[in-house]
Amino acid sequence: MHTRQIKHKTNLKSPKKWTFFALICLVIFSFIIQQLNPFYQEHLVLSLNDYFFQIQIITYAFIHKNGLHLISNLILFSILYKFMILYFNWKFTWLIFFSGIIFGGLGFLWIPNANESAYIMGISAGNLGWFLTLLYYNPKSQLKLAQITIQFRLLIIIILIFHLTSFLLDKSNSWQAHIGSVFVLPLFILNSLTRNTK
Repeated sequence: MHTRQIKHKTNLKSPKKWTFFALICLVIFSFIIQQLNPFYQEHLVLSLNDYFFQIQIITYAFIHKNGLHLISNLILFSILYKFMILYFNWKFTWLIFFSGIIFGGLGFLWIPNANESAYIMGISAGNLGWFLTLLYYNPKSQLKLAQITIQFRLLIIIILIFHLTSFLLDKSNSWQAHIGSVFVLPLFILNSLTRNTK
């Protein structure tokens, strides 16, 4: 079983540090703007009327439905990032994240949906990309965060419950994107061949 402990010294000059904080700040800033200007949300979410080559294939990730949606996604994002950065370099970590976002968007656009007015938003497809990566490479890993030990196997159960609840509550909008995230799997196979993640 793999056990890693996080060092609490923060060096913001390190790409793995500043990219993490930059993403969080960007998501929170976008949420504040959309509260002030509803049209901001309408322009950035991904709807069935959009095409795969439009910028919305990425920008939808930075829009969240409400505060609960934002906080739950950021908590999961932070925990999964801590796991990822312990086992992989920061470039591969972000490659998987944005691949999850893009493939999630493609899944939403290309998998049939009976609701023509459906749309998606949020970073959960990127989070799911990280989740699948960890499940593939280090399913028995542990993370020591402060005085709390987080077992990835327990996280698996929490994430499955979270996504099942999401499907039941918002089944017309999200399940295609989550299925689309599965298509990041070829990246794992390619990475296994090159063995250059750390």
